[in-house]
Amino acid sequence: LTDLPWPRSVPKEELDCLWGPNDCQNLTPIVRGGETEALAQLQRKMRNASWVASFEKPKTSCTEPNNPSTTVLSPYMSLGCLSPRTFWYAIDE
Repeated sequence: LTDLPWPRSVPKEELDCLWGPNDCQNLTPIVRGGETEALAQLQRKMRNASWVASFEKPKTSCTEPNNPSTTVLSPYMSLGCLSPRTFWYAIDE
């Protein structure tokens, strides 16, 4: 079983798990962690000034692993690997 949240109105013992730890063994992560990776991703995305200037969130798909249409910076920001201030100044440049 996993430690994922479950509907609180249903006892955990009554739930059928759709996947378990073995299902995750050979997965390749789309995002690698850490500040160094966050800064490298930020630098890659900031190279294309026209893309940055015309970015529109509703018209994106972050699920395309080879060429995501988003910055893919949200995980880094949410975990503190990339500060909003650093992101802001990179956009401002």
